[in-house]
Amino acid sequence: MPQFTEPYQVPGFYSLNSCVQGVFGGQFGLEGSYLGSDIGCNTWGCVCNSLDRAGPVGASLASKACTGRATDIAAETSLLTNFCLQLQATSTGIGSSATNTNGKRVPVSLHV
Repeated sequence: MPQFTEPYQVPGFYSLNSCVQGVFGGQFGLEGSYLGSDIGCNTWGCVCNSLDRAGPVGASLASKACTGRATDIAAETSLLTNFCLQLQATSTGIGSSATNTNGKRVPVSLHV
């Protein structure tokens, strides 16, 4: 079972600007999520399995919602990436590392 099953459970989530939090949906659950719905997903597993699509969509949503503030866009990207890495790593039994797109194992860090 993943350590964090929802992005709002990641430490530091509530310290992010509300425009970043909003990218992850209504009351921060997936139902009605702008990010999930924009890529056709209704679970975080689907979002994370589609990270190649979800990453750019999330960054675009953060850019629009946060009026282009680079720090907020970076925070959204970091949160999504790190949340998905730990979700995938834990669900596949990898532990505290995952495989990046280059096939190299990387440690999972949940700092936002």
